[in-house]
Amino acid sequence: LIQRILIRSLLSDYDLGLFALAYKISSIILVLGSAFSTAWGPIYLKTYRDHRSKNSFILIFKLVILISSICITLLSVFSSDLVNFLASKEYAKAHTLILPLSIGLSIEIINDITGIGFFISKKNYYYTISYLLFIFSFIGIFLFLSPIYGYISIGISILFSYLIKNLFVTIFSRKFYRVNWPYPIAILSLSTSFLIGYLAKDRKSTRLNSSH
Repeated sequence: LIQRILIRSLLSDYDLGLFALAYKISSIILVLGSAFSTAWGPIYLKTYRDHRSKNSFILIFKLVILISSICITLLSVFSSDLVNFLASKEYAKAHTLILPLSIGLSIEIINDITGIGFFISKKNYYYTISYLLFIFSFIGIFLFLSPIYGYISIGISILFSYLIKNLFVTIFSRKFYRVNWPYPIAILSLSTSFLIGYLAKDRKSTRLNSSH
């Protein structure tokens, strides 16, 4: 709600429409994440006392990263086709927001894994703090970037807000339940997906400008 109010106030109804369309397409990842979260909670709460469970958690982390990276790549490569299928050519620019939004939502799924320390230690209020941090981060970044980058600032603000939230969740959760999450693999995988998606987006943007 806050995101939509800010976008409409600082940008325009059209930019809000671009965001709504891009978010709807990117939320395919969120559907997969919700399904994962439903199964993930009972698993780690039942097995975390087993000394071997951390290896299983790391394996699940890697699998989620792999699946998320594949989803990000597919959504980015076919972003223009998805936008054209769900809306008119008037909203073609929405495809540029799909890449940062899909990465941000993937990071949110990762938070469900790396934040298990809060729930194991019954420090759930830390998760509430992380959401407040996300909200204020988005507001601050968006207020700063929107006059410069316009509607592109929506995707950038959401992506960096999710990154800030992830850092908070991962760092403080490890204080209560320490797992050496393989973040280099996550960074490499998500960066590769970003690069592929960015190059695909750049080519499509060039093609669209040429046709106009």
